[in-house]
Amino acid sequence: MSQDGVTRIRVGDREIGIAGLSATIEEVAEELAGQPEERIRAELLKRLCALNYVPPSARSAYEDAFFEAFQRLTGDAPEESAPSGVRVKILGTGCTQCTSLAQQIMEVVAAFGLDVDVEHVTDIQEIARHGVTGMPVLMINGEVKCVGRVPDRKQIEGWLLQGTS
Repeated sequence: MSQDGVTRIRVGDREIGIAGLSATIEEVAEELAGQPEERIRAELLKRLCALNYVPPSARSAYEDAFFEAFQRLTGDAPEESAPSGVRVKILGTGCTQCTSLAQQIMEVVAAFGLDVDVEHVTDIQEIARHGVTGMPVLMINGEVKCVGRVPDRKQIEGWLLQGTS
């Protein structure tokens, strides 16, 4: 099985890097088209456990996260209810600028005690799906706020505070 790098996904309340996620999802989608959800979940877990360490006590949470990623990447994701708080997405492969942007976001969130869900997408295929060029990209509640640079802290504060009002 080809490994397509590491994709960061949310497992419970943590963001985890998963090796081979996109390739595994593509293979399972092709091989198990039309199969019941339980079969797809079990196969995703089996294949991804072979490529990644999954703590036995967290297998259920990983299985849920893998299946959510499967639904998103295959276009079968259920309609999401309106999220509470602000949803921040950072698109970037993990370079110094991307890391700096993520750090600044977390500092602002902590300083103001904001209800913010931060996701750092490093998978190049998922980044390409957003149709933006240049990295890092900062998205807040689905809206692109900044591309190709790290905005100053005041801008970040303004965007996040505006998103929570």
